[in-house]
Amino acid sequence: MSQKFAEKGRSAFFGLFPCPFMKLFLFSLLIISLYGCTPESKSLFGTVTTLLPHTRNAIQPQLNPAYAYLRVTAGDRVAYLVKGYDAPAKFGRIRSVWYSQQGEVLQIEDGRIVATAGLTTDWVDVRYQDLPSWERTLNESGPWHYQRTRDLMPGYRFGITERLTLSRIPPPKTYHLVNVAATELQWFEERTEPLSSAASETAHLPPARYAVLKAPVPLVIYAEVCLDPQLCLAWQAWQPENSRKTN
Repeated sequence: MSQKFAEKGRSAFFGLFPCPFMKLFLFSLLIISLYGCTPESKSLFGTVTTLLPHTRNAIQPQLNPAYAYLRVTAGDRVAYLVKGYDAPAKFGRIRSVWYSQQGEVLQIEDGRIVATAGLTTDWVDVRYQDLPSWERTLNESGPWHYQRTRDLMPGYRFGITERLTLSRIPPPKTYHLVNVAATELQWFEERTEPLSSAASETAHLPPARYAVLKAPVPLVIYAEVCLDPQLCLAWQAWQPENSRKTN
């Protein structure tokens, strides 16, 4: 799956997002606060917007350690998204909202992308039924079955209902995870099959993968997910001064 994953999403992810004025204004203030008004501000500001050539050991731009980030890989490119705020969760513990400088938005709840904005394909809203907690999946053998309903744009494709199957898998041989040993994490694969006519008419998605840090509280720190067959992303929770050794 990772080879296919690496070939997808090369140009689809990083574009202009027409967000509401106030959120854009507040986000601009956040970016300014990240880098300040020093003579180096312009170049530091550019590190968030510039898409770096992807390698397993891509050089990290200078980031303010006071903020939380996502390292997002789309095909052969890497960018760092900054956490804007936490929103009320619908099914998990917390929903975090992440922004690129150009305005793309990812909303992630308990490790799953539940809404996006500004991408070539957006998941406008995601609902789950019978979704197991990560605590449960770490303490049972599985597999686990549940339902997901997505609303997509463009095209006003609503009510795409799928049956999902989550299974434990060994650490994969290929991934975009960096600075964390894959063997330290519990890996899961999530496969989909259509349940609604809208899902049957929508292109089938490749499997998603999730890597969970087991203790002290289960936490997804890395995931690979395709929003459509041509738009596949990997995201990783990122600490600017992370010095852990890559496996």
